[in-house]
Amino acid sequence: MKNTVSWQNAIVLLLAALAAALLPGPALALDVPPLSGRVNDLAGILSPEIEARLDADLARLEEQDGTQIAVLTIQTLAGEELERFSLRVASTWGLGQKGKDNGALLLVAVKEHDVRIEVGYGLEDKLTDMTSGQIIRHAIVPAFRAGDFNAGVERGVAAMIQAVHGEYQPPEKLADTGGPAQPGSKSGDIELDAPLGALLVLVPLVATCCRRRPWLPPLAGAVTGFVVWLGFRDAVASPWGLVFLGSFCSGLLAWLISWVADLPEGTAGGGGSSRDRDSDDRSWRSSSNDRFSGGGGSFGGGGASGKW
Repeated sequence: MKNTVSWQNAIVLLLAALAAALLPGPALALDVPPLSGRVNDLAGILSPEIEARLDADLARLEEQDGTQIAVLTIQTLAGEELERFSLRVASTWGLGQKGKDNGALLLVAVKEHDVRIEVGYGLEDKLTDMTSGQIIRHAIVPAFRAGDFNAGVERGVAAMIQAVHGEYQPPEKLADTGGPAQPGSKSGDIELDAPLGALLVLVPLVATCCRRRPWLPPLAGAVTGFVVWLGFRDAVASPWGLVFLGSFCSGLLAWLISWVADLPEGTAGGGGSSRDRDSDDRSWRSSSNDRFSGGGGSFGGGGASGKW
């Protein structure tokens, strides 16, 4: 009887050992590399000339309005999820200014053929998820597939800077715009398309921004109502025109009330607080000129990923 039990125990232990050896264990989290500059080419895929050019472009952007964009290339994710690692890197580095959260990260993982743009809270209304995806598909992936990492990263960074400035247009949008409107075209042809198109743009934008800005919904309602009313301005005397005009007025009033309610005590005049903010900005920028480092920006997972 004892022999039978001992053999059974031995078989169980053997099976457990085999399972432990064959089944993959929990993946260890990849260490976040130290932030050594605006361009961190740990994979060694960029030429020194491109690195210098990227650093100059990103330094110029930071000098203009404090926006921080950094590049990180690595050989492998070592089994870690792309989005999780990207968010950890951006949050650990603290790209962007504290309170403004105007930072972004371009991450490239060579072995997995993964690329991601991680966007800080403060840039999510400019470098949207859709725009980030378009930049990856049109500016980065084609060059990467051709084996030209230099061109892919440089074009991607240039497109991100354009998006921050509100100047980026994807290739398909440029192709769809065509030439100027032909003389004699009827405004009635776009009477309904214009307001509906504006809504399609404003709704996801508001959904993104409202997470951090509780005063934004009433303002967005006012602006949206006004834009839609413009599309129906020829019918302003109709009930629809009055509805949209009323939406604008009520939304604007609600925004003014919420804005005044959110003002800290003693800042209604704005004089002293403005001077303090200017002093903080000058201090932050002067320190960033000596050695590049994050300014304490926050991230919430906004951005887009792609493969080549």
